[in-house]
Amino acid sequence: MRRWFAEWSLAGLFALAKGAVADSEGSQALLSCNYEDGSFRTFRSPAFPSHSIRIKEQNDEVCDAGSKQYTGWLEFQGKHIFFWYFDSLNDPLTDPLTLWLTGGPGPVGTGLSYVDSHPDIPTSSKIAAEDMYIFLQIFMTEVFPERRQTPFHIAGESYAGHYIPTLSREILRQNQVFERPEIPLQSILIGNGYVSPLDTLYGYYETLCTTKPGVDEPVFNQTRCHIISENLPRCISIYEVCYRYPDEVLCKATDAVCGVIKELYHNESHAGGRDPFDITRTCEVDHLCFSQTLEIQKYINKPSIWAALGVPEAVRNFSIESTEVASAFGTTTDLYSNVMNEIKYTLEHGVDVLIYNGNLDLACNTAGNLRWAEALRWNGQAPFTSEDLKPWYSNVGGSKVKAGSFKEVFVSVPNAVSGKQRFAFDMGSKKESVDISVCQSSREPTNDERAEALEPQIYTQETQLEIGDDTDDDVVSPEVRASVPADDEDIPVNTFRAWFLGIVGTVILTALNQFFQLHSPPLFLSAYLAILVTFPCGRLMEAVLPERKWKILGWTFTTNPGRFNQKEHCIVAIMASLVTAFDNGSLATDVYVAFEKFLHIPISLGYRFMFLLTTQALSFGIAGLFHKFLVEPAACVWPGVLPTCSMLYTMHQRNKQNEEADGWKISRMKLFTVVILCGAVYQLLPGFLFTGLTTFAWITWIVPNNVTVNQVFGAVSGMDLLPMTLDWNQITGYLGSPLLVPTWALTNVFCGSIFFLWIVSPTLHWSNVWQGMYMPFSSSKTFDNTVHTALYHRREIWYGLLASIGKSSVEEKPDIHARLMKKYKQVPLWWYGCTFLAIFSISVAFLYVYDTGLPWYGLILAIALHVILLLPTGIMMAYCNIKLSTAVISALVAGYIWPGRMMNNVVFKIFTLVSSAQGLGYISVMKLAHYMKIPPRVTFAAQCTGIIVSWLTQTAVNVWAMGNVEDICTPEASNSFLCPLAAGYATNATFWGLIGPKRLFSEGSMYRSMLWFFLIGAASPIVLYLLDRRFPRAMLRKIHLPAIFASTASIPPATAANYMAWGIVGLYFNGHLKRRYRRWWMKYNYILSAGLDAALAVGNFLIFFCLAYPGVQLKWFGNEITSRTADGMGVPLRMVERGRTFGPRTWN
Repeated sequence: MRRWFAEWSLAGLFALAKGAVADSEGSQALLSCNYEDGSFRTFRSPAFPSHSIRIKEQNDEVCDAGSKQYTGWLEFQGKHIFFWYFDSLNDPLTDPLTLWLTGGPGPVGTGLSYVDSHPDIPTSSKIAAEDMYIFLQIFMTEVFPERRQTPFHIAGESYAGHYIPTLSREILRQNQVFERPEIPLQSILIGNGYVSPLDTLYGYYETLCTTKPGVDEPVFNQTRCHIISENLPRCISIYEVCYRYPDEVLCKATDAVCGVIKELYHNESHAGGRDPFDITRTCEVDHLCFSQTLEIQKYINKPSIWAALGVPEAVRNFSIESTEVASAFGTTTDLYSNVMNEIKYTLEHGVDVLIYNGNLDLACNTAGNLRWAEALRWNGQAPFTSEDLKPWYSNVGGSKVKAGSFKEVFVSVPNAVSGKQRFAFDMGSKKESVDISVCQSSREPTNDERAEALEPQIYTQETQLEIGDDTDDDVVSPEVRASVPADDEDIPVNTFRAWFLGIVGTVILTALNQFFQLHSPPLFLSAYLAILVTFPCGRLMEAVLPERKWKILGWTFTTNPGRFNQKEHCIVAIMASLVTAFDNGSLATDVYVAFEKFLHIPISLGYRFMFLLTTQALSFGIAGLFHKFLVEPAACVWPGVLPTCSMLYTMHQRNKQNEEADGWKISRMKLFTVVILCGAVYQLLPGFLFTGLTTFAWITWIVPNNVTVNQVFGAVSGMDLLPMTLDWNQITGYLGSPLLVPTWALTNVFCGSIFFLWIVSPTLHWSNVWQGMYMPFSSSKTFDNTVHTALYHRREIWYGLLASIGKSSVEEKPDIHARLMKKYKQVPLWWYGCTFLAIFSISVAFLYVYDTGLPWYGLILAIALHVILLLPTGIMMAYCNIKLSTAVISALVAGYIWPGRMMNNVVFKIFTLVSSAQGLGYISVMKLAHYMKIPPRVTFAAQCTGIIVSWLTQTAVNVWAMGNVEDICTPEASNSFLCPLAAGYATNATFWGLIGPKRLFSEGSMYRSMLWFFLIGAASPIVLYLLDRRFPRAMLRKIHLPAIFASTASIPPATAANYMAWGIVGLYFNGHLKRRYRRWWMKYNYILSAGLDAALAVGNFLIFFCLAYPGVQLKWFGNEITSRTADGMGVPLRMVERGRTFGPRTWN
C-alpha cells in the first residue's frame, strides 16, 4: 500500500501527471526561510519573479515513508501545481534526486493541483515542460541550494513517455542558453511509455493476436485479429499523415479510422471486463482497473489529510483522473504526436535513456515501443537492430533466475554535455508496475519487490552522435542544423529597442552607401557591418535605459524589456539586408544620375521619388505571394542567410556549453571575434599594401609581355589556369561565400566553369570564332533555369501551390522550423495583394505623369516576366545560393519591342531587373525571419518600414549630393566623386537602347548563331531528364544544368580567377572538411563565413575612409605589377593593323 501511495503522490498528486520529487536533498536549507501562514515557507527566484514555491514539512502520520517529506505548490498566474517530496532513506545529501511522473495527460488540474477562476490550463507537453523547468530551478537553487550539483533523474510511465523527453529537452536547452545554474540531468527512465501513438497502435496485433507477450494463447480469436490486420494499414497511413502535418482536425481523423481497432478491446475495459494494463487480468474497477486507486482516492479525501497538506477548502475533492485537463490536451495534437526526436536530442546531449516495458501492457505495449526504438535514426541503429537477444538474469530470493532477455550495443562517444565518456540508450520490457529501484535509487528493492517483475527485457545501446546530427527532423538539412537551433525561445521581439536600432541603422547604412557609390572607387557597406555596430548599441541600451512603461496611442511598451536578444537584433538585420539586397537598392538612382549627368536628360524631383519607390517596392507584394513556395518548404534552405543566423545566435549566446569539435575547443563567439579582428587587419594587405595578391597570377609577372602565357595564366582577362588568390574579396566578389553553397552545387558550378572556361572558350577563342583573337580572352554567358526547374522541381511547385490555396499535401513534410512558426499569426495573402496593387497604381501614374517612354503594357510585360522567372530563379537561390540575373532577357525583350528607343529600354529593364532581384532579396529576408522565429506580421512591418526608410534616405542623399558636391560626375569633381556606376550605366543604356539586339543577332549578323543557345539551354534539361528516367542508376540526377550553365554567368565583369578560386575553396570546406571533420564543420563553418564577410566589410570601410578617400596612394611593384602585364592591359593575340578593322563593317 505504501509503495502504491508513493507512486501516486509522487506523480498524480504532483502536477497533473507531471510528477514529484523523490530521493532528494536534506532539509537544512529550509532553516534560513521565514514561516508564512504559520506552517508554509515561500521561496522565490530573481530569475522568475512571478513564480514561487510554497512548501511545508509533513510527518509520518500523513504518509509513513520512513524519511522526511515535504508538500507544497509551485504558484504563478493563478495556477497551483502540487508536489510531494520524500528524502532519501540513506543519505539525502549524496543520493541522486529523482522526479517521478505518472501518466496523464495534463500538468495542472490533476490530484491536488488547482487553478484560480479558470486561467488557461496547459494544453501540451511543451507548455507543461516550461512550467516544470521553472519549478526545478526554484526547487534546486532556492529551496535546496546545497544540492544543485546532485545527479538528477526523471522517471515515469504511460503518458509520461511524452512528458519526460519533452522536459529533458527543455532542461538541456535552457542549460545551454541562459545564465542560470544548470540542472544536472543524468538520465531519463520511461516504463511502458506513450512515445509514439502510431507504433503503439501497431503493437496491438502482436500483443492481442500472438503469444509473444508470454501468454499461453492469444487474447483475441481469429475473427478479431482479422479485423485488426485489415484496418491497420489504413490506420497507420492516416497516422503518418498526422505526423507530417500536425493539424488538430487532421490528427483527430485518426480516431475515426483507428477506432475500430481500439474499440475491440477498450469497449470491454470496465469492471469485470478486460484490463488494458495487464491482458491476463480482469479489470477490478472502472477506468484504471486497479482497486488501489479507489483506496488512494478515499485516503486523500480524509479531512485530516486535507488539513495536514494545507489544501484550500474550495478544492478539497481529490480525484485520480482529471477530465478537464484531458479535454484541454485534446484541443491540441499532443495526444497524437510522437517524441522520438526529443529522445534523440536527449541522447546526443549525453543523457542516459532507459526504456523498459512490461509485456502484458496493451495501452503502451512492448511491441510498439520496440518498433519505434528500432526505427529511431541514430548512429547505433544498425548494430542495435542486428543484435540478437541474450538472457538476462536477476536475483530473486537469493538465487539468479532468468527474468527476460536483453541486447546491448556499445559505440564509443565523446559526451557533449555531462563530461562522461560513454552513455547508454537502454530499452527494456517490464511489468506495468514500477520497480522501486527506479523510483528511489537510494536503496535496493526487496526480494518480494523483485519477484513482481514478469518477463522483463532490457535493451542497452550506446551511440556516438555527432554535433548537429538529425537533432530534430530528417527533413532539416545539415547546413540548417549547423546554423539554426531547432527551437523557439520565448523572448521579446517587437520592442522599442529593436525598431529604434533598426530605423537608425537603416538610415545611416543607406545614406553612406548612397553617397559613396558616387565616389570612385565606390564603397558598399554590407548588412554585416550594421549587425556588428548595433550589437554594442543594443547592449548599451540594455544597461542604461530604464524599465519604465510608456503608453502612446494605446500602445504600451517598455524601453528596456531585459536582455538584448537575437530576435530584436534580427529586426535590425532585416532592415539592413533590404538596403543591401540588390545593388544596395540603388540601381534606379544610378539610372537617373546617368540620364541627368551623362545623357543630359533633365530629371525632376518627383521623377526621382516615384522611380525609386516603384522599382524598389513593386516586387514586395509579389514576393509575399510566393511565401508558400520559397520560404516554408524545408528544401528551400537559402544558404545565403545562414551566416547571418549563425552570427546572430552566436553573438547572443551567453554561458553556452562549449563543446569540443575535432580537437578544436575555441567557442564560436571567440572564433568570430578573432576572425573579424585579424581579417580586418589582414585586408590592408591585398586591399592597399600589396594589391597584387588579389590576382596572384605570378607566372604573368615573370613574362609580362608574352600574350599567350598571359591569356592562359592571367587572372584579369585570361583563363587563370593556375588560380591563386590571397584576397577573400576576390573569392566572394561575384558568387558570394563558397562556404554556403552545398557540395552538389559547388561541383556542378566548378565543373561547368572548367568546361566553359578551360575547354569551350579556348577552343572558340583560338579558332578565331567571332573574331575572338582580336579581343581579350572572354566567354559567352548562356544558361537555362525554367525548363530544368519545371522538370526536376515540379513537385515542390505543385505542393507550394496546394499550400497557397489552403490544401494539404501528404507528401510534403514541414520541418521543425515551419512547425514552430505555426504558433504565430500568418500574414494574410490579401496584405501582399493590396501592397502590390497600391505600388502598381503608383507605377502606372509614374508612367503617365512623367516622360518615361514606357507604355502601360510595357509595365504589365515587365511584371509578367518577373512573376514567370521569380520561381525558377528563387529555387536556384534557395537550393544552392546561385543568382541568375534577368538583365539579358529584359534587354533582349525591350530591344526587340522598342528598337532604338533608349528611354523605353532602360525603364523596362530596370522594372524587370530590379523587381526580380529585389523580389529574391525580400524572400531571402523572409527566410531569415523564418529561421530566427520572428512573427510573420512583425517581419512584414519591418520590411515595409525598411523599404520606406531606405527610399526616403536614398532619394534625399542623392538629391543633396547632386546639388552640393562640386562638379559631381565630371572629371573635375572634388574628392573623386566621378559617379563611375552611373557612367557605366549610361554606356550600357546607349549600347542596348540605341544599338539594340536586332543589330547584334538579326539575320546575317556575326552573333546570329548565339541565339541557338536559347534552344540548347531549354532542350538540354529535357534530354537529361529523359535519360535519367531511362537509366535511373546512372547518377544523371546529380547533374544540375542550371548550375552548369550559370557557371560563367557573371563573366564579364567577373573573371576565371573569381570562379576557380571560389570553387576550390568551397569544395575544400564543404567537400573535404565536411566529410572528414564533420563536427568541426557543423560548429564553425557558417560562423567562419560570417566572420570573413564581416571582416571584409570592416577592412574595406577602414581602407576607404582612412586611405582611399583622403587620397593616400602607395606606388610600388606589388601594387603596379598587375596593370603592367598583358593580362592586366587586356592585350589580344592579334593586333589590328593601322587603318583597318576587324569584324563586320556595319551593324545595320
